[in-house]
Amino acid sequence: MKVTFRIRFSTKPGQILRILGSIPALGGNQPDQSIRMRYMNDRYWTLDIHLPEVECKTGSLLSYRYILEQEGADWVEEWDAGRCIEPGSIGREEILIRTIS
Repeated sequence: MKVTFRIRFSTKPGQILRILGSIPALGGNQPDQSIRMRYMNDRYWTLDIHLPEVECKTGSLLSYRYILEQEGADWVEEWDAGRCIEPGSIGREEILIRTIS
């Protein structure tokens, strides 16, 4: 299953958005293993991942959160428990997750 994360978030030069999640493809909840998102334009960042079949079973939850990396400074993580989806319950081969921040 292909999952596309797309977030509307304006960044400044030297800032990078990353995503961290509960599965190995998203860093396994280890901030130093978080995945750098791709800059699209001055408002959007994106990341495509392919989930293994085991992660797509109904009842399997994928939690994730965004991280703002600032060159030469500490990273800023979303402070709540993050976001969560259940890929297996959606019933599609491709999922687009859009976030407006």
